[in-house]
Amino acid sequence: MAELFAYMGWSIWFNRNAKRVGSTSLPTEKIYNDAMEWLQEYNSVQEGPIQQDMVSHSNQWRPPPPSAYKINFGATFIDTDSAGLGVVARDSDGMVIASLSKCIRLPPMAADLEALACRRAILFTLEIGLQDVVFEGDSEVIINHLKADQPCLTAFGHIIEEARALSAKLREASYSHTRRKGNKVADKLAKLAKNLYEPQVWMEDIHSSALQFVLLDRGLMPD
Repeated sequence: MAELFAYMGWSIWFNRNAKRVGSTSLPTEKIYNDAMEWLQEYNSVQEGPIQQDMVSHSNQWRPPPPSAYKINFGATFIDTDSAGLGVVARDSDGMVIASLSKCIRLPPMAADLEALACRRAILFTLEIGLQDVVFEGDSEVIINHLKADQPCLTAFGHIIEEARALSAKLREASYSHTRRKGNKVADKLAKLAKNLYEPQVWMEDIHSSALQFVLLDRGLMPD
């Protein structure tokens, strides 16, 4: 319950600042629902030892099948009016195919940010011409919505539906959830957006500060 009140307090503070500078803000009546969605995700990664054992395989990055590519995406808050998105595409050997770092205007809800990161990852995949892919992020709420058969009726549902429509253009697409430890490369790229004035794309390369995490993931790959 303390986490719920803390998040609601942050949302009220964020809305006040957004209104002051003329930015988009979340309607007051939706703050509670947004906080409940956030709390659901928070609790999903705070499960006890039994659940931890069941998903322990997702604590580190795993390569895709030989014929496919894995696209990891991440998002982070930068300041009161901006956020960063990070995307990295890798093959079954853990080699970087392409990567992206982008700064965007901060959306009104935290879940919106993760959904936007996923949509950008799918669009980036289409832009670089990959067709058989696994999309992976550390927001279990977003991944579950993408996997669901029914329409997404949440406040960020339109972003999920756009992401689904984009992924339908791919030959093969699936979604995977990982813990934050398994998403370090994408998270690092998202944080790098703080210093960017325009989107940065690296083909068959990545920013030097994210390279250490790529090498670490490769070192942990199964033989």
